Amino acid sequence: MINNYKSEISLFLMEYKKVHPNLEKSQRDGRSRLWDKIQNSKSIKYVCAKNISQKSYVYYE
Repeated sequence: MINNYKSEISLFLMEYKKVHPNLEKSQRDGRSRLWDKIQNSKSIKYVCAKNISQKSYVYYE
């Protein structure tokens, strides 16, 4: 027996993708600009050296 149930959010996303067919391409483009970068050892060492420890509990006023 195959379950054909689709949740409301699944139906919404399928409809949204039909209305906005370029959505997935723009998501891939955004990801490539922000995340899919080649890391070099110099930038990794810089980030690791700048690691600042946070206090155990942060109070907001």
